[in-house]
Formats: sequence, C-alpha cells, structure tokens
Amino acid sequence: MSHSNGKFGSVDTGFLFSNYLKSQSIVQPVVSTIATTGTTLSSSQSGQLFVLNKTSGSIARLPVPSAGISFQFIVGATAGHSIIAPSACIYGSAGPNTANAIARVNLQPTAGSIRGDTLTFTAVDSSAYYMFGSAHTTGTLSFA
Repeated sequence: MSHSNGKFGSVDTGFLFSNYLKSQSIVQPVVSTIATTGTTLSSSQSGQLFVLNKTSGSIARLPVPSAGISFQFIVGATAGHSIIAPSACIYGSAGPNTANAIARVNLQPTAGSIRGDTLTFTAVDSSAYYMFGSAHTTGTLSFA
C-alpha cells in the first residue's frame, strides 16, 4: 500500500490529518505589557505572558497562590524589574540563581539581566509558587 499520494489504501490520510488539526484547541497565550511601576495581577490573568517593558523598571505583584495558576514574565527592557508575591512563598531557580521561601524576585540589570531573560511562576497549591526560567548570569536575580 502506498501513501505517497496522501492515501493509505482507500483512506485519504490528508483529509484525516486536516480534520484532526481542526479538532485541536491550540491556544495562543495573551501577551500583556507591564509598563508601570506597580501592576497587581489577578488569578484570571493566569496563563498570560507579561513583557517587563518599562525602561525605568517594572513591578508586578502576584496574586495569592491557587493551585494551577501560572504567570510568565520576559524582560523586554533592560532595567530593574521586580516580581512580588503576597508572602514568602516563592521557591525554585532560574539559571544559577536559587530561591527558597522568598517574597520578592528582583531582576538586576547591573548584574547582567538582559532582554529575553524569562521567569515563570506556577502555583502548586494555595501556599507556594514554583519559579523557573532563564536568567543568564549569577547575580542577575536577587531575592528578598
């Protein structure tokens, strides 16, 4: 049986594949820019990608953790940016930087934070966010 013509026997595989793709829900993330010094996020914004784009620095405040919510940040403007949780509930690492029960993550441009550095915060339950990402050098992140 040949399938070089898009058929396998009498079955049109191109038609099947086309219908399969149409049945899949591929969701593109919503991209939002944080261009202020104090943006408070809500759980309804979970799944969005936030670009830290204020040239003098951005501050994003995470909501109280709730299982399954997730927020992704990418540095768009090299500046001092901060991501703040409501309590010391952030754990994880980004590149060579490790966090253990902290409430604030600062991206430090003087230590090498660059456009494209990324951080993702995912709540696993109502008490913790796990952070992961790529911060390209030691000292890019500081914790408080």
